[in-house]
Amino acid sequence: TSTNGAVSGDRPLVADPTESLLPQTPPSHSPLYPLSPNPPATSAAEPALPLTWQRPRRWALSSNLLVWGSLGLAGLGAVLGLATITLTTINRPPTGDPVEPPMASNDGSASATTSPALLSGALNAIALGRTETARNLIEQMLDRNDIPTAESAVGAIPESQLLDPDIAYVRGRLAWQQMGVGSAADTSPSDALRAWSQAVESRPDLLEAWVALGFAHMALNDYDQAITAWQRAIDLDQRQRRDITPGTPQVAIPATVNAYAGLALAYHKNSELAVTAAEQAQLQQQAQSYFAQTLALDSTMVNPNTLSLNWRWSPALIDSWQTAVSQLAVSSGDAALETNN
Repeated sequence: TSTNGAVSGDRPLVADPTESLLPQTPPSHSPLYPLSPNPPATSAAEPALPLTWQRPRRWALSSNLLVWGSLGLAGLGAVLGLATITLTTINRPPTGDPVEPPMASNDGSASATTSPALLSGALNAIALGRTETARNLIEQMLDRNDIPTAESAVGAIPESQLLDPDIAYVRGRLAWQQMGVGSAADTSPSDALRAWSQAVESRPDLLEAWVALGFAHMALNDYDQAITAWQRAIDLDQRQRRDITPGTPQVAIPATVNAYAGLALAYHKNSELAVTAAEQAQLQQQAQSYFAQTLALDSTMVNPNTLSLNWRWSPALIDSWQTAVSQLAVSSGDAALETNN
């Protein structure tokens, strides 16, 4: 054999270039790799079927997301709304419990109406240290002449808040009104005066406390101190006035009208104690001036029935005021006022 392994005498193999060495398969009219045939009429709809089926599923998914998102936003809004309502209830008097003016009873005093909702709000405000809100709510109880409920609220005030100006003011008002109903607390004008003095010491611009303080001094026959307190209240009121019309009597805070009437009464009382005729005439002139300003601001201040509904005016002070009005009306030549009194 040769080195190529061929048998001696054989001819070398020569490949025929026209001969295919690959296995032969019968010819087929189908392509080797299937192509997408032109779909028949029935298959033309098949590609559209998944599209038609998928689109509603995508819309349904989006709709669910919108629904859940809307519910989430609604829940968040509800939580925020409840929080806002809660804070509003704590910070100011509840709107669902409107304050009704006290009704006059047969003896001319204001009849009491219970106010449990106000008590609940006041206790919450006290617990949170919101003394101004607590004062407003307790004053609404006192406006209704609901002394027992106001006593419960004030009794819940911690010692750390007693000297707060708002709390001190409402403590003084409670003590003052307790005198008029014969409360078991057995308070006196001195108790109210002490609390109101603490209020103005802590907050010198607390106008309502100055007005009330003047009445406490008047009840104790300290006319000069009453004049000082009421004059301070008027000075504070004038600083707060905005729409000042020259020549037109007006006040920034309605409670200030009581200070004008109080000054007329206090100067009239001092004139009765004057030693000399000149001093008496001067004091009487000042009383006349404040009396005229009182009538210009509120003519109902000479009506005892109106004053009986004003917590500041005790029966004794109303009697003194009516006597002063009669004499001041004579001096001013106002026959109508003299007749009414």
